[in-house]
Amino acid sequence: MSTNEFTYEPAGAMVRFAAAIVDGIILSIATWILSIPLVIVMASLSSDAEGGIGVGLQLLLQAINMAVSAAYVIYFLSRKGATPGKTLFKLKVLHSETGTYVSPGRALAREWLGKIICMLTFFIGFLMIAFRADKRGLHDLLFKTRVVRRKG
Repeated sequence: MSTNEFTYEPAGAMVRFAAAIVDGIILSIATWILSIPLVIVMASLSSDAEGGIGVGLQLLLQAINMAVSAAYVIYFLSRKGATPGKTLFKLKVLHSETGTYVSPGRALAREWLGKIICMLTFFIGFLMIAFRADKRGLHDLLFKTRVVRRKG
């Protein structure tokens, strides 16, 4: 889907950071709600039986968190062009060459692999957003995306 019906400009670092905080809160609430049954089971285990079962439940809890996060990013970026946090701030994540919404695979790779790489660069990959004229971070460059903000 193209976004030609509006005028956009590159989105800066601070508004993108604010959108990420909103998305983090939403994801935390969603995973917390979905995790309640496992947390109750883990809390009810006696310390004698906790060993392998407790570790297994903790791994399952982490798998649920990752699955929810992946589904959130894939659905919202590939279908809507923005997560709820980005939508709140009138942002869109677009393919830098076509101007269309990103594919599910590109959305997930950008959010997970790209952002891990940015963190491994001591966050320089994210700081690039503040200093580049096109406001693209390393994860945007690697996965051919741009984050834009609707004017007006």
